[in-house]
Amino acid sequence: MRWTLTDVSFQFPTADGRIVDALNGVSLTITQGERLALIGANGSGKSTLARLLAGLLPPSSGHMLITWDTNDTSPAMTEEQSLAALVFQGPDDNLIAETVAQEIALALEHAGQSRIDDGQAVELLAAYGLDHLRDRPTQQLSGGEKQKLAIACAFASGRDLIVLDEPTSHLDPPGRRELLEYLLSDTSELPNRPALVLITQYIEDTRRFPRVVVLESGQVVFDGPPDQWTGMTRAASPNLPQPLTNAEHPVIVRTENLSQLAQDRWPLPNNPLTDISVEIRAGDAIGLCGPIGCGKSTLAYHLAGLFDSYGGTIERSWDGARGFPPALMIQFPERQLFCPTVGEDVAFGPRARGSDIARAKELASAALDALGLPFAHFARRSPFDLSAGQQRRVGMAGVTACPAPLYILDEPTAALDADGLERLQRVLADWRKSGIAYLVISHDLDWLEHVTHRVWVMNSGRVIFDGDWTDSSHLAPILQPIGFANDSAALGVRPS
Repeated sequence: MRWTLTDVSFQFPTADGRIVDALNGVSLTITQGERLALIGANGSGKSTLARLLAGLLPPSSGHMLITWDTNDTSPAMTEEQSLAALVFQGPDDNLIAETVAQEIALALEHAGQSRIDDGQAVELLAAYGLDHLRDRPTQQLSGGEKQKLAIACAFASGRDLIVLDEPTSHLDPPGRRELLEYLLSDTSELPNRPALVLITQYIEDTRRFPRVVVLESGQVVFDGPPDQWTGMTRAASPNLPQPLTNAEHPVIVRTENLSQLAQDRWPLPNNPLTDISVEIRAGDAIGLCGPIGCGKSTLAYHLAGLFDSYGGTIERSWDGARGFPPALMIQFPERQLFCPTVGEDVAFGPRARGSDIARAKELASAALDALGLPFAHFARRSPFDLSAGQQRRVGMAGVTACPAPLYILDEPTAALDADGLERLQRVLADWRKSGIAYLVISHDLDWLEHVTHRVWVMNSGRVIFDGDWTDSSHLAPILQPIGFANDSAALGVRPS
């Protein structure tokens, strides 16, 4: 089977009356069984192309043709059945069933199986390391677990073309390695091996694919082997500057034996927080890592004060100009957007924290400019007209614009392009210079080590390590059993 796009363009009107050229003259051919990596900056048209391949959007011009090889003996399919199975960038957008097992069964049913054997569902879940979650409500899964489930359902769909939009962005290092091994496994002898398009911002992952397509401003600017693409390098992360003073800073948040309690109307994961005793000082730069579903985001919610019932104690102490609660960027900050324009959305937080209109606009403008969305160009646009990566930057700007003693960023690098990553690093460096504390949750240990000075490692609801990155003699044995040991190439080499 072959999917051919010829001179395909796609335009859409924005809320402020503009016309955006999401794709402009894209010509592309994908063949049965092929493995293709698609990369490009935020807003370059990657997700739009994915939706076109899945039949969710019609081209504004040009056409897409699906053809069968003359020696293809597989059962005839309609063009609709031959469109791609698409895993959306936001994991919640992929799931509709109540439980994990029901979600898999629904995918098998849509693949044409009238009778679903429990054994089939269990086998599929086991292949993706989800068998222990079989009866878990989907709303109680972590972001990474939802992503793995959505990928399993895509492969269970029986479609001949599978498009995965940033599927590894919320997976832990072991899960990311396992998924890439599965996607690139040598099953070429299988007659119905599906074609695969992987959309990613991980340049190192694209090196493993035989073919890379690069989009820029809605156009294909490269299509070929990865070793022939000159953009196959990832910008080095600068070492973090030291704080303004070496004096010991006061504790601003301290927990003693913090444990999670049931919360009404709040879907909590199955692994509760247990006996967590940590502290954050003014000026701290802390990284938080651990397997998906271990409780990282739940701990962030507790530290930010979103829960009013818990076991143990949480003490908070701060004063002065930043005497506000912590500012939290959730794992999917695009879901924090709700105002009609970008400018209003980013200014909402500062206004809620007491800034007048002029000051809130000033803070919003500075935050958007810092994250690469110039206020003059984006302030009047609807946040819902932006790409997923741009929405993520707007959500991040809404948090960083808020005066706060502590910033908590949950997976801030997910789906960010190289420019967005570099700009985020500058924001963190400015906080560090100013003595502002922050906690960053990330699965990217190499990056995390460069932008934080201290690390918490979590597993099964507990903090199992709290110390410096340089303490490799203690840190490496902690990371190895949870599959993280090979993912920080510079682990332990930073000078004390």
